[in-house]
Amino acid sequence: MTAMAARVTLAVLAARLGVSVSTVSNAYNRPDQLSEALRERILATARELGYAGPDPRASSLRRGRVGAIGLIEKSLPAALTDPASLLMLGGVAEACDEAGVALVLIPRRADGQSAHDIVRTAVVDGFVAHCDALDDERRSIVEERGLPIVVLDGRRGHARDPLVSIDEEAGARAAADHLLDLGHRRFGIVRFQPLTPGGINTVAERRLAGYREALRARGVPDADVAQIDGFAYDRAEMRRRAGELLGRPDRPTGILAMSDEMAVGVIAAATDHGLRVPEDLSVVGFDDTSTAHNSTPPLTTVHQPHADKGAAAVRMLLGAGEGPQEISFPVRLVVRRSTAPPPA
Repeated sequence: MTAMAARVTLAVLAARLGVSVSTVSNAYNRPDQLSEALRERILATARELGYAGPDPRASSLRRGRVGAIGLIEKSLPAALTDPASLLMLGGVAEACDEAGVALVLIPRRADGQSAHDIVRTAVVDGFVAHCDALDDERRSIVEERGLPIVVLDGRRGHARDPLVSIDEEAGARAAADHLLDLGHRRFGIVRFQPLTPGGINTVAERRLAGYREALRARGVPDADVAQIDGFAYDRAEMRRRAGELLGRPDRPTGILAMSDEMAVGVIAAATDHGLRVPEDLSVVGFDDTSTAHNSTPPLTTVHQPHADKGAAAVRMLLGAGEGPQEISFPVRLVVRRSTAPPPA
């Protein structure tokens, strides 16, 4: 039966039924053009001969599209567990569902596997590259394939690349200004580290620039600000690293963390050291995810529209150059109970 199915084509099926090839094709692609009885006779004969229907790859080539987009991620485990990434994926999924297209998740390339990079072979109409997942080599592959791409929260490969982001610097400045207004002068920054050794992290660079700008403007030099690389996807390790920071004799009274996940790690470390939040230590996160709402105490943080970003990137990609090619969403500070004036 398998061998027979491999030889059966639309033409063979049409000859067997005594109808035209277009009539057989309509049974699969335009069923409203046939009577129910004729369509059922065609499908029954196809089942008898072991014919599964037209090759979707061939039909997609004829249409010039496959009805799927690829989402390139630096780390699929992180994308599927991190609360902020999950909110973004929800927006991506909503826009895909709205447009009737499929979503293909593209993992990072294994070292030494550039020749077999899935970006080269993925059957998609274009890509959304999230958080610096598009290195120079992958950008070249996308160009070779002639497919469109939208950068989401990352660094553009070319100035012409469509971009969806938030005002990272403004959010970071608002967080730092909040602690400064409360009277804090000793600060610590918990920074994103790149997901790959020697990699870049555009979000971290922009948030750090915003923190630094606000602190310098109020007379706090860079040299007086403690900085550590945080662990956004490992709370236990984040707790340990934050403990080292809080164990210093000149420990900060205010912590600026680049994500809510890292901020709750700092709060846990504070508990380990007998410090109360916010009486002894103020902590500000970034993202406003469920983590911020459920932490103890509830976390002061920077709100950003995760789902809106994901949906906008998909719609921009499917729009094929129509509409704005750069969108930067505003952010806002949400003050909860993890911040207060510094101890006397």
